[in-house]
Amino acid sequence: MLDVVRNEFLAFEIRINNITLDFEVGAFTTRIFIMNLLNHSERYPYAFNIVTGTTFHFIMRIIIVKIMRLLRYRKIQLH
Repeated sequence: MLDVVRNEFLAFEIRINNITLDFEVGAFTTRIFIMNLLNHSERYPYAFNIVTGTTFHFIMRIIIVKIMRLLRYRKIQLH
């Protein structure tokens, strides 16, 4: 019984860590662009949309990979 509770707690902790990492990736991108660095993207009207979209897709790829790893972990765990 304790093994089941421990394994469920570990799976929950992995999910929480994944969510935290995803937020950190988005926050890192935001911090880079909030700095007053000259990156010459001010000239392009769609630069913000491109960076936001790229960051969103990168975060979604991280989420999908981590969900697949978690499902694989749970599949191995059940057998």
